[in-house]
Amino acid sequence: MFQSILQGSRNSGLARMNDFESQASWDLSGSDLLVLKFDGTRLSSEKRDQLNRFRAGNSPVILQLAAGGKRKATIIGYGGRDNSFYLTWV
Repeated sequence: MFQSILQGSRNSGLARMNDFESQASWDLSGSDLLVLKFDGTRLSSEKRDQLNRFRAGNSPVILQLAAGGKRKATIIGYGGRDNSFYLTWV
């Protein structure tokens, strides 16, 4: 579903996880793993707090990248230092 968005040299734009929305970059690692990194320079303290509520193992999130369709994904890891999420498709 996201193949056209995930291909190309620059994978960045507006990303949404549930109700959280901000600029991000992403990379598809293999066919099942997506690494999504939100740009920390564009996050207000409120946005950072909202982002920190997402944790691995919680309920699936609804993910939307750029102008693509929505798809369920599960967070399997989080890198708080650089706002990176590691997700797999549901």
